[in-house]
Amino acid sequence: MSAIDPASWRRLLVVKMFAMGDVLNATPVFRALRRALPACRIELVVGQWSAAAAAGNPNIDEAVVFNDAELRSRGIGGIWRFVRRLRGRRYDAAIILHRAVRVNALIAACGVPVRAGIGWNGRGPFLTCHAYEGPETAGHEMRRYLNVLSVLGIPDAGEEMEFFVPAADSLAAERILEENGAERPVVLWPGGASNP
Repeated sequence: MSAIDPASWRRLLVVKMFAMGDVLNATPVFRALRRALPACRIELVVGQWSAAAAAGNPNIDEAVVFNDAELRSRGIGGIWRFVRRLRGRRYDAAIILHRAVRVNALIAACGVPVRAGIGWNGRGPFLTCHAYEGPETAGHEMRRYLNVLSVLGIPDAGEEMEFFVPAADSLAAERILEENGAERPVVLWPGGASNP
């Protein structure tokens, strides 16, 4: 295979399908890609349950949202629709932020020629290049995602997560706080561990 040249990419798919927290952990990847590839169209394939974590992110041109339950089912119909939908978009490359061989295989079936992702113990089935991950490289999930960019020669742009609140929602929250005399609100963001 010839050398991978991210500067030549015109259409890029980032794959972070499940779990809202994982999508938030991937926001430094979106930012780094946008800075390194300003002319590239960057699309994120994401499930309905976690799409809100990417909504309004200016580093993503489009969120390609799919039905989580349909893709997780054992039926071939949903998987075939997913593959057809993405194959028609003709991506130059995909950055797959999963360690699941099934996800790598799905993206390979979509006809994406360059597939970079996270390998395990030196292996990355269905990937054309991968960041090594083994027992001794355990670390924060965000760093694992950024390591994939490193393999491609794309510099990271910091580890800060980003969450973008639509202006209308921000104004509505301000109004509610004012109406209720809340001068110093406390925000609680409960952790999660449940997926559809």
